[in-house]
Amino acid sequence: MLSKGAIEMVPSLQRGRGFYSRFFLIRKKSSLWRPILDLRQLKKYLKKQSFRIVTLKDVLQLLNRGNFMASLDLQEADFHVPIHPKHRKFLRFMVAGQHFQFRELPFRLKTAPWIITKCFAPVAAYLRRLKHQVFPYLDDWLLKALNISALRHSLKTTLRLFQQSLSTETSHSSSLPEG
Repeated sequence: MLSKGAIEMVPSLQRGRGFYSRFFLIRKKSSLWRPILDLRQLKKYLKKQSFRIVTLKDVLQLLNRGNFMASLDLQEADFHVPIHPKHRKFLRFMVAGQHFQFRELPFRLKTAPWIITKCFAPVAAYLRRLKHQVFPYLDDWLLKALNISALRHSLKTTLRLFQQSLSTETSHSSSLPEG
């Protein structure tokens, strides 16, 4: 996370100040480690934001026989939303005596789904203005088209748009058959 710029060292004069949360690792099924920032204490101070998000029911109602679909998984979408420097003091943790704070939106923050949805809404709106059928659900996007060539075009346009500002995890994205 440090090498990706998602976190930074807390300036020495600010160490021990601010809001510190517990940080630990859990093993994923893939034998990799998932970092966990326990934000339960901070959560008590955050206001719940109500918002509308695309559901599976919404998507199913818009599907027709013969539609072509592709999925896109944005890699660590929350790490693409910067935290204002004066708010980073609320997102601190310690590891091996070292003090860190998040520079970008941390995973598991109560307001993260609302923030991600609001940040990516203009992207979805822009793609829809271009007549692409997209269904964003946080960091997972579903694309729909009437034929394979339209789907390829939609996928290329969407990927190009995201690659201008984000990295995408293509290993979690569906690939289209050649042809």
